[in-house]
Amino acid sequence: MPLPALQASLTPWDPLTVCPGSGQPRRLPLGSARAVRTCGSGNNSPWESGFTRPPSRNDIDRSVLTSHSMTVQFGKRKQQMAETTVQSAAGTHEQADETEPVSPERLIYFSDAVVAIAITLLALELPVPAGNVHGNSGVLHFLREHLTEYVAFLVSFTAIAMHWMIHQRLFRYATGLAGGVIRWNLLWLLMIVITPFTTKLLTSEADAFQVQFIVYAANQVLTGLFFRLAFSDLKRSKLLRAHTPPEVVADTLAWVTAMIVTFAMSIPVALVTHWASLCWTLLPVTRISLRFIKRRAADAAV
Repeated sequence: MPLPALQASLTPWDPLTVCPGSGQPRRLPLGSARAVRTCGSGNNSPWESGFTRPPSRNDIDRSVLTSHSMTVQFGKRKQQMAETTVQSAAGTHEQADETEPVSPERLIYFSDAVVAIAITLLALELPVPAGNVHGNSGVLHFLREHLTEYVAFLVSFTAIAMHWMIHQRLFRYATGLAGGVIRWNLLWLLMIVITPFTTKLLTSEADAFQVQFIVYAANQVLTGLFFRLAFSDLKRSKLLRAHTPPEVVADTLAWVTAMIVTFAMSIPVALVTHWASLCWTLLPVTRISLRFIKRRAADAAV
């Protein structure tokens, strides 16, 4: 048998395919590269397309690989969209956190720690008898010599204690903190921290009483002033509790004002006499006087 005839007899063929357009049967070999065979006159009529052959194993594998690749790509795209959504939500949450008021507890605890450190430093500056002091009479003589420093310690301790009590009495009603409140409170803490230094300066042996006294008194004035500004900013920002007792706020701020006025009045007195520190004992009198003036102003307004 001729070789072409033998190859034709060994090649598997599809069943007869009839082209509807021509009515002539045609057989197509299996495994052909084209999935769709076309016969007929070649016009664009849908009836001119031949019937598809049965899919081969390669076609099935190719279809499975294509479907798997599309599934993987869809999964990656879905994961990218989920990550984008999570990042967007995180950014929105961070932006919301930046705009929300800061919790007041951290500032209150920080202020308490700074005040405690300031009082500790104040006590560390107290003079202690050295080894050259002998006997009871020697210790008593040493204490009398440094009596001014001990009195200054008590005055500074009382001042810091009053500032701390005023702070905790009013900041307990805070529901949040704004930027201005934090800045003024940090300046208030700065004045608290340098109180041990101004106390030591006040009792030093330098021959500059007016400067030493004015620096110490100005320190106390600025401490009260910075606190008033911090609380005013807190109140203006509406960060106080709804049921904050107004009488407690008014009475506490009145004490702050009395401290500011008392130390401020002692500054010009120090330019005249070295007994200007006696003005600080008039703090209760100043508080009562301010209350009386406020009451008279309210009666006059009515």
